[in-house]
Amino acid sequence: MKKIITYLVAGIIILIVGVYAARNIIVKNILEKKLTEINKGKVDIGKVEFSPFKKRIVVRDIEATSQRNSMKNFITVKEFNADYDVYISDKKVLISEAHIINVDFFTDRKTDGNIGMKEKTTLDASQVLVPDDEEKNKEVLVTEIENSYLNSMKLNDLNLENILKSEYEKNNKLLEEKRNYWETRIKEIEKGSEFKSIRENLKKVTTLKNPLDIFKMDREVKNIIESAKILNEQLKDEKEQIRLDLEDMKNSPELKFSVEKSVESFVQNGEIAIKDLDSLVNIYLNEVYEKKIYEIVVKYREVLKEIELRKNEDLQQKDKWEVYVEKIDLTSELYGFSLNGELNNISSRLSKNEDNVTFFLNGEKKDSHGKIDGYFNVNTLEGYINIDISKVDLEELKEFNEYILGGSAELSQKTVLSRNDIVIKGNLNIHNMNLNAQKITDSLNIKIPLLKDMIIPLLCDVKNGDISYNYNSNTRRVTVKSNLSEKILQVLNDKDGYWKKKIIQDMKQNSEKEIAKYEELLKAKEEEIRKKSEDGLEIQINELSKIEEQINFLKSKNKKDILNELFKRF
Repeated sequence: MKKIITYLVAGIIILIVGVYAARNIIVKNILEKKLTEINKGKVDIGKVEFSPFKKRIVVRDIEATSQRNSMKNFITVKEFNADYDVYISDKKVLISEAHIINVDFFTDRKTDGNIGMKEKTTLDASQVLVPDDEEKNKEVLVTEIENSYLNSMKLNDLNLENILKSEYEKNNKLLEEKRNYWETRIKEIEKGSEFKSIRENLKKVTTLKNPLDIFKMDREVKNIIESAKILNEQLKDEKEQIRLDLEDMKNSPELKFSVEKSVESFVQNGEIAIKDLDSLVNIYLNEVYEKKIYEIVVKYREVLKEIELRKNEDLQQKDKWEVYVEKIDLTSELYGFSLNGELNNISSRLSKNEDNVTFFLNGEKKDSHGKIDGYFNVNTLEGYINIDISKVDLEELKEFNEYILGGSAELSQKTVLSRNDIVIKGNLNIHNMNLNAQKITDSLNIKIPLLKDMIIPLLCDVKNGDISYNYNSNTRRVTVKSNLSEKILQVLNDKDGYWKKKIIQDMKQNSEKEIAKYEELLKAKEEEIRKKSEDGLEIQINELSKIEEQINFLKSKNKKDILNELFKRF
């Protein structure tokens, strides 16, 4: 009998020792099985260190499969360690303080985590409200924004046509002044003392009653001849002067189209205005991105429905163990930020979470600092999240370095959670921001050159700004208010900035055909003035030629010829 008792005791001891030695494996398998049932997707555990006498447990490398995609982990935890107390009569495990190290979400699994349950279809934008032709609608909207932008510019008072017309009228006035000058000059020559003297002397000579008296007027005849020669040379000089005058005028900068100066003066002194830029931003956000935001809301609602379903199931299970955690210290990393914080008052039995589950997180990364705090009530399905980032170095957000090259920002955001809706209100202050404008523009798939030309320099030049925003999933409206209108207008109206230089360049290019048209009109005008002036002088030269012929005729006659002429008459 003693031997039997001895063997029995020895067997029990061996069994106890064996169980104790294998406790970690046993607890690991039990945890994996129970957590898999709760998660409704495979839960893998890398290692367990269970100390029943110290009432301590450490669980490492926890991977919980997503219910929507069995090749993804909904959550992974590098390490969970806690001290615990077990209350068998209450079927309760109390953890006064637990520590969680390195939490991550939606990581890839090496093996399929499906346990035979039908996976829920992954929810994406196309299942919510995004139409098939979203990209087409986006392009239409971008075009509308471009047109609204152009229509609201104050470029209608003095457009290119007005500038060119003004230049033409100025140059035409110069030509008219030149025409008047030469018309007056020709009349002055025609009515001048030289012509008058020649005509009077010629009249005296040609109206003599006695032909022999012509020999008494030898001096007058010589004067006529001398004056005619001088005046004839003068008229030829005047004709040449007309040609040179018009040639000089044609090549003079004064008559050239000074469109560059006029355009530059107009653009530099004018003001480019945008009517309610925030409204355009709101339209764009609501039409293009609100559907993406609403997708998150739909997922949030599904999570709440699942929580409520599990809570109702939990209510029906009276004889069930509970794990209650009073405090969880969390250490993790997200977007390169070291997160340290805590969650409070969490029960594995959802129906018993009557108090708020509060949380608090601090984030640090070099010069960046921030914190998140709030609560969620599983019973009422209501919560509140407050985000306060006193400073974030945008360059340190390596996940966004493709778009953000530098700068800093401060963020204050409050989120109110209810059973069905999310309300977000926030303020963002940006300083010395440096954006990869080309990359952002390419990602927006903007094909309209003008809008693309506008956005790139604006994104490069707008460095600072204050933005307030809010979103209500009930109304499904994103609302943005900012001082970016003021900042962008400063960029647009910078006299040495890209945008005004771009307008000047485009207006000069567009003016080339119109300038050619006006230059043809001026050329025709110039030809008309030249011909009319030269014709006027030609008439006077011809008149002098006739006078000279008459004088030469009279001069060629000697006394004998005159006497013969008289004998013929009488």
